[in-house]
Amino acid sequence: FQDVHHAKHSAVIIGAGPAGLFAALTLLEHGIKPIIYERGKPVSDRKKDIAILNRNQGLNAESNYCFGEGGAGTFSDGKLYSRSKKRGNMQRVMELFHHFGANDTILYEAHAHIGSDRLPSIIRAMRECIIEHGGEVHFDTCVDEQLFRSLITNSQYPIGGTPSNSPLGRPLLGIILAIGHSAHDTYQMLFDSG
Repeated sequence: FQDVHHAKHSAVIIGAGPAGLFAALTLLEHGIKPIIYERGKPVSDRKKDIAILNRNQGLNAESNYCFGEGGAGTFSDGKLYSRSKKRGNMQRVMELFHHFGANDTILYEAHAHIGSDRLPSIIRAMRECIIEHGGEVHFDTCVDEQLFRSLITNSQYPIGGTPSNSPLGRPLLGIILAIGHSAHDTYQMLFDSG
């Protein structure tokens, strides 16, 4: 991974589930600073919120099984599979999981399995790598219409704005939506805002 503390370009990623984390790692490989916005909490804080939920003592709508670092699958067994017909380089995905702490077996088993007991520490190691190399991760930040419009205005490729006026201090190459299937309100916001 490249050090991007002083990178010329950055890209925003909305969501710190598997798609968001792997997008950030890919950006690091290409020398682009990833800036992640995640509506939920870090994986260790999610664990506490899920324990409260399991004891029927309350639901944190932004930090639960569906929302937070690692995404919906973090606390549900840690099985690795893809429903996509366009699977990409699955071996690279397994190598990265292994690099961040998964057992050697995921490199050769047909039905790889990390386990929900180990996955949170692997997710945390990914985040620490992203930050160590100069990326940013902003938790408890739900991207609402105002923030989304601000990001678009300061993006080089979508509608409007010039990269020189970016509040992020460097040209913003674009926005990656890695919001997962449970972010119904975000999908609705995007639809309503055109």
